Amino acid sequence: MNAHYERGSVHRVRLALLEAQAGHIGLPFAPLRLAEMPSMAEYDAALLANLGSLRAQGVTTAVYGDIFLKDLRAYREQQLARAGLRGEFPLWQRASGELLHECIARGFRAVIVCVNDRYLDASFCGRLLDAELLRDLLPA
Repeated sequence: MNAHYERGSVHRVRLALLEAQAGHIGLPFAPLRLAEMPSMAEYDAALLANLGSLRAQGVTTAVYGDIFLKDLRAYREQQLARAGLRGEFPLWQRASGELLHECIARGFRAVIVCVNDRYLDASFCGRLLDAELLRDLLPA
């Protein structure tokens, strides 16, 4: 989390929303707060301290929602191993369309709150993630 803006540093999701989501599903929440532009060494040190603290509390496994980025998965596994933890990647290499259909079928609700206008028209912003949206988004 970017400590200055209280948002995730990649997806920019607000800290309060992540805390609410974790609380809603009954999971503990241990955000890693970082300076606005940490060096990789600072990031690695903070991550290792955070993971070590979780391990000391009895955590043995970290679960990630990564799907496609092999280098990111390798990095996560390397850092987890340094902390004596293991990683689980239940979505790894699953087709995006399949995952979206599964989320809808399980009753998850999501609204598109931001679009990159190089790829999507601004009219997609504010739309509910549903079967109609999938028909408009995904190729046959």
